Amino acid sequence: MALDTLSYARRLKSAGMPDAQAEAVAEATLDFVTAGAATTIDVADLKTDINALEQRLIYKMETLSRQLSVRMGGLVAVGVAILAAIIKP
Repeated sequence: MALDTLSYARRLKSAGMPDAQAEAVAEATLDFVTAGAATTIDVADLKTDINALEQRLIYKMETLSRQLSVRMGGLVAVGVAILAAIIKP
């Protein structure tokens, strides 16, 4: 968010505030407004963190998918073996 401190200070002066006080208020307001603003470095760091999290989630999902496939394969094999045992006699 951009704050034109010069225009802001001029408006305060035109409302009757002393010059030094108007300029100090304008600077303090700018500091207050920009204190919580994210910088481009913050955004870049956040993107890096999100990408790392995405990679970890993809890895976990792939691992779980392989584990599920192995378990389902084992269940099918056990089921076939039981059916074969039942059908033989």
